[in-house]
Amino acid sequence: MGQQQMMTVILVTIVVGLAAAVAMSTFGSQAEQANLDAVRVDLQNMASQMQSYFQKPQQLGGGGNSFTGVTFYNFNFAADTINAAGTMAQNENGIYQIQSVSAEEVVVYGYPVMDGQVNFSNVTTTPLTLQAVISEGDISSEFLSQ
Repeated sequence: MGQQQMMTVILVTIVVGLAAAVAMSTFGSQAEQANLDAVRVDLQNMASQMQSYFQKPQQLGGGGNSFTGVTFYNFNFAADTINAAGTMAQNENGIYQIQSVSAEEVVVYGYPVMDGQVNFSNVTTTPLTLQAVISEGDISSEFLSQ
């Protein structure tokens, strides 16, 4: 094989390697964005169900115009696991924690499960947290950095 052919083979190998690295990086960031979007959708669904709980009379298992006492056991959230207190739930998208509850407002944090590194015992160590603040007539959400 001539020197020119050898250089061409080396150059092609480098270009293919770089293309593969860029493709893997792009795929990884797209997967992370999809996971964040799924957690955001879960929080919106959860917020809607919590608002229904707020409006439902106590005699029918609701809050009677109060969020006081709301847990993941009070509404139908698609969770694989809920802790005993009902304040944390996990599904394939993330872990969700009822951070604070008052009669007028609930704050829920969503921790995306990226690379399976987040569980009930280490949710505060995640680098990205989504927060949803839910009241009777409003839902606001934002990203919080830990």
